Amino acid sequence: MKKYTFILLSITLAMVSCSVQNKKNELSGKWQAVKLDNPQLDELAAMQMKFLDTFGTHTTPEENMKLYNFTNIDSARASLKQEMDNYFAEQDSVIKNTTFEFKSDGVAYLNFNGDVDTSSWKINDAGKLVLENMKKQNADRVELEIISLSDTELKVVLLGKDRGVNSTVIFKPADK
Repeated sequence: MKKYTFILLSITLAMVSCSVQNKKNELSGKWQAVKLDNPQLDELAAMQMKFLDTFGTHTTPEENMKLYNFTNIDSARASLKQEMDNYFAEQDSVIKNTTFEFKSDGVAYLNFNGDVDTSSWKINDAGKLVLENMKKQNADRVELEIISLSDTELKVVLLGKDRGVNSTVIFKPADK
């Protein structure tokens, strides 16, 4: 019985090892970020837009002065909407100017909108992408859950442990 358990354990270990190696081979290369998906932030932005669409519309100029210390609600609304538009345009620019390059020797070059950092990288036994010793990001260790990995797409989730906010970043091969 022990012999069969050992054989079964050996086969399982070999399969996991092959799976990790396959992911490492698929991940090697340069990846271009194309999209950030964060339902919590999207919901917050929708709530802010709803507020901007309605704030000051059901109050008199006197009430607006008491509440906001100004009466020109239309100008304030336009200014705040412009700030939100600028924020989302900047976020989109940062995403589209982010690349991760994974070298086969275990070194990663992480370009965050022109701010390049290096890291060591590996795929752990749980199948997570582990980035270690990032200098500029002041991060000793970051684990990214690989949602999908193919020759055309890499989708990873960064779990926000402190705030409970999860962001999914979608990458495409940089050379395709």
